[in-house]
Amino acid sequence: MILKFIHSAFELDLSGYKVIVNEENSWFSDRFVTRYTFPIELTLTPELNVVFGDILRGTSLSIETYFVGDLYYNGKVHEAILEIEEDKGLDISITIKFGLEEIPNYNKKLKELPLETVDLSETTIYAHAETIIIQSYPAVNYNFVQVHTNKYDTESEQWAYFEGVINKRVDGAFLENTFNEEESISENRNIMQPQPYLMHVIKTAVEDAGYELAGTFKDDPDFKQALFSEMSLYYSAINANSQELFFGMQDFTSEDDGPYLHPWFVGSFGPYKYGHYSETITLTDHGRYKIAGNLIRRRIGPAYIGIKFNGEIILNYERTSYSRIRVRHHQIDLNVDFNGGSGVIEVFSYQLSRYIDDEGESITEESIADLTISQIAKYDESGDLITTLVAAEDIVLTECVPDITFGELMTMLKNWKNIDIEIIDNQFYINSVVDKLLSSEVINLEPYEVNAPLRSHSKGDSFLLQFKEINSEIYTYTKVFIDQYGALLDGFVTNDDTTEITINGLPLPIATINNITTADHFLDDKTTVKLILFDGSTSENLAQSNERLLLPSVFYEDHEKWLELRIISKLTNWQFLMTEEDALELKLKNHAYAYKQYQIIKSFTKELVKNGLWSVEINLKALS
Repeated sequence: MILKFIHSAFELDLSGYKVIVNEENSWFSDRFVTRYTFPIELTLTPELNVVFGDILRGTSLSIETYFVGDLYYNGKVHEAILEIEEDKGLDISITIKFGLEEIPNYNKKLKELPLETVDLSETTIYAHAETIIIQSYPAVNYNFVQVHTNKYDTESEQWAYFEGVINKRVDGAFLENTFNEEESISENRNIMQPQPYLMHVIKTAVEDAGYELAGTFKDDPDFKQALFSEMSLYYSAINANSQELFFGMQDFTSEDDGPYLHPWFVGSFGPYKYGHYSETITLTDHGRYKIAGNLIRRRIGPAYIGIKFNGEIILNYERTSYSRIRVRHHQIDLNVDFNGGSGVIEVFSYQLSRYIDDEGESITEESIADLTISQIAKYDESGDLITTLVAAEDIVLTECVPDITFGELMTMLKNWKNIDIEIIDNQFYINSVVDKLLSSEVINLEPYEVNAPLRSHSKGDSFLLQFKEINSEIYTYTKVFIDQYGALLDGFVTNDDTTEITINGLPLPIATINNITTADHFLDDKTTVKLILFDGSTSENLAQSNERLLLPSVFYEDHEKWLELRIISKLTNWQFLMTEEDALELKLKNHAYAYKQYQIIKSFTKELVKNGLWSVEINLKALS
C-alpha cells in the first residue's frame, strides 16, 4: 500500500509508521468535515530538519510547521495539509488533514467566479430588464425584482427623489431616472440592479472547477427560483469603475517580534510575529466617495488598524492591552469628500502577521483589508456638489453576490436544506440527505461482527434548527426544536445535549410598504445570504411568497425524518481487522449491513497494522 505525503520540497513515506486515520460522515455535522490523522510520531532525519527550517535549533524565525501538499491514501490522491504539532529532540509529532478537494473552489469568493456579464451599450438597462422579467432560470441567469430598501439616505441631495424600491415598476414600465433641466438636478427615483439566480452561481462555481452539476438539488422547485438580494454599490454609484483596496497578513512592509510576552504565555499558543502594513490608492476625480468593506485586526497585545485620507487619520481602531489572540472584524461604510489635496486613501496597520490559533492552525494569509472605493457624487471646479444620473451600462453579476466563499455558501445550504455533496468522476452531486437514506450502496460487514459490540443510545439528545440571529424590531424568524417527543416551535428549553444547527442565511420577508407588496431588504449584512423568490410567471416583478423557504416548512420536508433517526436510533461500535483490498470499499457515504440491520456509517478510524492490513474501529447508526 502507498501511504505518502508529497510536498514540493520533500516526500514522506508513512507506510512504516503508526498511522491512524479518522473519517467522519458530514451528514452528522453542520459543516463539511475533512478527514485527518491522529498524531503520527516520526524520527527527524537531517533531510527533514532542513525542510522544516532547522527545527532542531528551535529558533522561531526559521521553523516551518505548515505544509500544503498531496496525500496518497486508499488508492487516491487527496489535497492535504501536514502540520508539525510537537517536537522534542529528534522526535516530532505531525497530523495530516486531507479531503480538501471534496468541495472544489471552497475558498473562492463568489465575486471571483466567472458569472455572466452583459454589455448594454446598444440598449438601456430599462429595455433590457423588460425582456428578462418574463423569464426565469435556467432561461436567464438573473432577474430584476422589486425590493424595498432603506439603505439610501433620502435626506441627501443624491437620493432626495428615491422612492424606496429598487427595480421599481409603475403602470407596466420601469420607473426611469430623469434630469430636471430647469432645476439642473438629477432625479434618481429608481435603482436598476440585477439579482443573480442561486443556481447560476452554484453551476458556475462547479463548472469553473472542472465539474458538471448533478443531483436532485439543482431541480429543487423552490431554490431553483431563488435569487440573491444585495444592495450593490456598483449600481448606485456614479462611477462604475470602483477601486479595490485589498491586502492580507502576508503583505506586510516589515515584520518584527511584536510586543514582548512572557514565554509561558507564548507557549500556550505558539510562535507569533507582528507586521507593519500600508496600502494606498489615489483618487483622481473630485467628488464624494464611499469607502465600504471590511477591516480585520488580529492581536495578542497592542495593535491598530485605520484609514488616512489626504494624510489625516479619519478612522482608527486601536487596543493597547494584552490578551489571548483576538480577531476583530470591522464593517466599514463611510464617505469622504475629495475636492483638493493628494487624494490618497491609505489603510495602515500594525498587527499579527503570523500565529498559531486555538485549533493549532498556522494563520499566515488571512485577509486584513477588503475595501471598495466608489464615487457617489461629483464636484465641479468651484467645489460645488453636482448630483448625477444613476444609470448602469452593463450587467456584472459579481457585483451582486454576498461577500462569502463558495464553501461558505454550500455550508449554509447544507444546514438550510440538509444536503450532501459527493463527487463521482466529473460529476458534482448535490442531493438530499433524506433521499440518500434510501438509495446508498451497501457494504456487508457481517463477516467482521463480534459477539458483544458496544451499543449506546441518544434519546436524551435534541436539536435546534434556526436562522442566523438578527437585530430587528419588526421581523422574527421561527425556530424549530426537536427531541424524542417531537417538534416544538415555542415553549421549549435547550440544554447541554441540544445541538444547534444555524443557517447563515435568510429568506427576506414579504412586506407591504406604500401599497407595494414585495421582499423587504431590511438587513444589509453582506456576509449573510439573503434570498428572494421569483419565477417570471407574471410581468409584475414582485417577489413571491417565501413560505416554503421558512421554518417549519423546510424542517418537515428536509430535516424531521433525519433528526428523528439521530435521536432514536442506537449507535453500534466495535473493532476488527480488514485487508487493504476490503478497506478500500469502506466509504463514509455507503450504508453498512451488520447485526441484521441496515446502518449508516457515522465515522470510522483506520490504523495501519502492517502493509496490506488495517485495524478498523467503526460507529454505525441503525436505519430503523
